[in-house]
Amino acid sequence: MTRTGNTRGEWGGMERRFRRDFAALEEISEWVSGFLAENSLDPANEFALNLIIEELFTNLVKYNADGRLPIAIDLARDGDHVVITITDRQVEGFDITKAPPVDIDRADERTEGGRARHSSGEKAGGQRVLRACGRR
Repeated sequence: MTRTGNTRGEWGGMERRFRRDFAALEEISEWVSGFLAENSLDPANEFALNLIIEELFTNLVKYNADGRLPIAIDLARDGDHVVITITDRQVEGFDITKAPPVDIDRADERTEGGRARHSSGEKAGGQRVLRACGRR
């Protein structure tokens, strides 16, 4: 089975865990659609929400291929916004306060994605929080 049922998420929203597999993306998309309907949010925002979730989910699957635990996705309504929390509990912790400083004077020498590593909003345990508009 790809998922377990919805639970009240750590961040106060609707959480579901999905197996670490690209094949779970279709079920995630259906789940997002249900969340929008259940919360009376404009379905026009579905594409943007799915794109955000898909990008993060596929990165967690791709770059942690040895992981075996499911990836948790929590969706919570915050006024006219949706808070998306994706948690991978099988990664090395990250503390943004201990990240090396970014040398902006050498930007042309950076490899692709170099800046994003320092400003990605990651928290300990591989947790990422993003906000996406979800107007009624």
